[in-house]
Amino acid sequence: MRILVTGGNGFIGSRVAAHLARSGHDVVATLHSDDSRRPLDDLDGLAFAVLDATDRESVHRMIGTGQFGGIVHTAALIDAGDDLEALPQLIRTNVGAVGNLVEAASRCGCSRIVFTSSISVYGSGNSPKTGFSESSVAPDTLYGWSKRSAEEIFDSASARTPGLSAVTLRLAGVHGVGRDSGALFSFTRAALNNAAIKIAEPVSRFRWSFIDDVLQGVDRALMADLSAEHHIVNVASADSFTLLELAEQIRDFADSQSAIEVNPEAQCRRSVLNIDKARQLLNFRPTLLKEFLQSYVSDQSNK
Repeated sequence: MRILVTGGNGFIGSRVAAHLARSGHDVVATLHSDDSRRPLDDLDGLAFAVLDATDRESVHRMIGTGQFGGIVHTAALIDAGDDLEALPQLIRTNVGAVGNLVEAASRCGCSRIVFTSSISVYGSGNSPKTGFSESSVAPDTLYGWSKRSAEEIFDSASARTPGLSAVTLRLAGVHGVGRDSGALFSFTRAALNNAAIKIAEPVSRFRWSFIDDVLQGVDRALMADLSAEHHIVNVASADSFTLLELAEQIRDFADSQSAIEVNPEAQCRRSVLNIDKARQLLNFRPTLLKEFLQSYVSDQSNK
């Protein structure tokens, strides 16, 4: 399949593009400019193209001539802040760009679009013990609102375009090799250096989307035999865990003597996705925390 992947210089987009190319697809990954980071230039089956997805004419030219069987849209503005001054840019980048892609795809006969959305559409409140289900949206940040607004474009487009099937993958805290920030990275580096592992929220419970989960989710969303409508699924790892549990396992795998320092006055949050629908609809098989951490710590120890 010939596939367009937006956000080709980002953590998720670059890995999705490389994975699809290695799987035998003909992939075009988009970049903001020629100066953008190109981590995988020499990979067979992967080409790069400059695209401003907020420019309707540019999007139509690329999709109209590209003969793409599928589109994976990962590009987004994430760190714009939550002040109203960020709203125009969020609308242009996270909502308007989706409208441009969907319109061009529907005109050019592209039958499958995969969109990477976010746990932020559920808001900052605690999830039920069973996790957030796909119907319980309640965004309370501008970023969360922008991702939910983009999802609603797919609702409308799939209802109006015969044969168009869209799949939204809602992700939570994507971690893995290549991301040099976040709790996973900082805990692991501390453990490997026998330094103290400092945990701000030791008993808060999470279920992250490891990069292998994302790649599998994209694979299955592109290739599954799905009805021509908008499908929304949560994609995350098999296990939920507290940050204290995570740190203890990392320390064990690193064979580390690191002390674990916790904040005794920390809040207790629960931010967990329910992935039952992804298992059923996409035959999704999530990553086991133990297996992921063993591989991740080993990789980091070699750097």
